[in-house]
Amino acid sequence: MISIILYLIFFSIGFSSTPWAINSEIYPIHLVGTAVSLATATNWLSNFIVASIFLTSMETDPGKCYTFLILAFFALLAWIFVFFLVPETAG
Repeated sequence: MISIILYLIFFSIGFSSTPWAINSEIYPIHLVGTAVSLATATNWLSNFIVASIFLTSMETDPGKCYTFLILAFFALLAWIFVFFLVPETAG
């Protein structure tokens, strides 16, 4: 239970709001509704896949290591993507 709480705390101060903030700014106004709905559907599908696999993968000690290594790998890829490829929209 504590691991879930820690995950939510660190995710909330990290990437949790990034897709919602970016989607409303990078698309033309006539595509925002469609783009945000597709992004939301993709997000929920990804969440479903992770939630379906997570508890099964946490049953063994090697599974725990592999699970968190995979999550860390995807978090690193997301950070690199946002840092290098997401345009600055403030200016």
